[in-house]
This record gives sequence, C-alpha cells and structure tokens, in this order.
Amino acid sequence: MLINSPWMEGCDVASDKNHQESDWHSEIKSSLQSENPEERLRAISMIMATMDVSFVPDLLDQLKRETSSQVKLRIVELLGRLKSKESVTMLQSLLKKEKNADIRAKAAWALGEIRDENSYGPLLRAFKKDKSPIVRAESAEALGKLDAQNLVNDLGNALLNDPYPLVREKAALALGFLENPLAIPYLEKAINQEISSNVRMAMVEALGRIGVESSVDIMFEALGKDPDATVRQKMVQQLAFIKDPYVIDALCKVLETDPDATIRSWAIETLGFRGDPRAIEALSLSLFFDPNPMVRMKTIRALGRMRKHEWVRNLLKSAAIRDPDENVRELAKRTLEQINDLD
Repeated sequence: MLINSPWMEGCDVASDKNHQESDWHSEIKSSLQSENPEERLRAISMIMATMDVSFVPDLLDQLKRETSSQVKLRIVELLGRLKSKESVTMLQSLLKKEKNADIRAKAAWALGEIRDENSYGPLLRAFKKDKSPIVRAESAEALGKLDAQNLVNDLGNALLNDPYPLVREKAALALGFLENPLAIPYLEKAINQEISSNVRMAMVEALGRIGVESSVDIMFEALGKDPDATVRQKMVQQLAFIKDPYVIDALCKVLETDPDATIRSWAIETLGFRGDPRAIEALSLSLFFDPNPMVRMKTIRALGRMRKHEWVRNLLKSAAIRDPDENVRELAKRTLEQINDLD
C-alpha cells in the first residue's frame, strides 16, 4: 500500500522542477543549433538573461561552425560576460585568425573580461600588430585589465602617437587600470595636446584612478583650460575620490572661475561631503555672489553638512534674510532650523 507523505510530495515537486529545467535547457540547446539565425540569437539572449555557465561548451561548439557574423559576435560577447576560462583558447584563436575585425575586437574585449594571464601574449600581439584600430583599442584596454605593468611605456606612446582616437582612448583607460604613477608624464603631455573630448575624458578617469598629488595638479590646470564642459565635470567628479588635501583648493577654484553652473554645483556638493573648513570662504562667496539660485541652494546644503563650524550659522542667517530668491531664502531657513534641532 502506498502512503502519501509530505516528504514524498516534496520529492515529486523537486522532480517536476528538475524535469522543467531539463526541458528548458534542451529547448535552448535546440534553438542554438537551429538553421534560423534569429532562433540562434534568441537562444543566446536567453542564456545571457540567466548567465548560466553550463552552456559554455554548447556555445563553444556552435562558435566553431557558426556562419553568421552577427551570431558569432553575440556568442563571443556572451562568453566574455560569462567569464569562463574554458573559453580562453577559442577566443585567442579568434583574435588571431578571424577575418572580421569586429569579431576580433570583441574577442579581445572578452579576454579582458576573463582576465586570464595566458591571454597576455595574444593581446600584446594584437595591440602592436593588428591592422584594425578597433582591435588594437580593445586589446589595449584588455591588457590594462590584465594588469600588464610592464606596458606603461607602450600604452603611453599609443596615447601620445596613435592616429586613431579610439586607440588613444582605450590606451588611457588601460593606464588607469594599471594605477601606476609612471603613467603620469604621458597623461600630462597628452591632455594638453588631445583634440578629442572622449580621449580627454578617458585620461581624466585614468588620473582619478592613479590618484596621486600630480594627478590633482594636472586636473587643476586643465580645469581652467578645457573647452568642453563635460570633460570639466568629469574632472570634478574624479577629484572627489582623491584624498589629497590640495583637492580642496582645486575645487574652490572651480567655484570662482568655471562658467558652467552644473560644474560649480558638482564642486560645491563635493566640498560639502569633504567637510573641510578651508572651503567655507569659497562657499560663502558662492552663497552671496553666484548668479544662479540653484548653485546658491547647493551651497546651502553643503554648508548644512558643515554645521559644526562657527561661521555656518551666520552665513545661513544672512542668506535667509538677504537672498533675492524666495526659494533660496526658504531653504536657508529650513537648513538653519535643522541645524538647531540637531544641536
């Protein structure tokens, strides 16, 4: 006689679940081998949604026989996202032999994501010898992710001399991944001669990652000269993460000189979070003389975070009475009340 029990019911549920998963895996594998490239792309999207590494062998098998460049590109991207070292040999082979430059570039990117030290040689060869700038660019960034410290000079020279902006951009990012102060002279020289805003943005990110005092000096000088507001904003954002005390002086200078209200607001917010009393004088000038009421409101919030300093209350009292904008006056009053309540 069969006896029903909770344990037996649990086994039945687990069995059903395993059966469903098996059916689902079989469906994806079948779609991956379909003659219809749209079906193969659908299977790849389903695997990407789950990030299931158990499909790696199936993806590698399909990659060997794949005829569609679009599908092949998506498989290589997925292998990079899955970060399985089982993929490394196949990706290295694609980087060396694949005729389609987009696929070679994606293979370089994928090897950078997987970060297997055995990829150093193939990536270095592609960085130095591949005729396609997009392949050289992705190989450069991948070498940075592999922490190739011995390539600071090669990457620095690419940053200075490569005729393609994308290669220069990726070389800058790679130098940032290395976080090596030996890259500073290359970045300093390049940022003063680079015409591409995207490349300058990448250099600013690299300087922020390296984060030494000379990084602050370079960005401080460039802040006053760079014509692109987006690049200047990126500099302010990167300065926020550098611990050097000279950052305060650089950010205070932004309040005095930058014509863009958004950038002044970023600088004010950073100064508020840093909480350094040296910033109070610059913030007081911003509070009373900045023509933009939104900037003055940002200044009030920053001062509110610095409430323990004796000047702050007087500055807020004055703004609550004298500011020509009603919203600014109201915010100053509320901030002052909050400070009094906290104390």
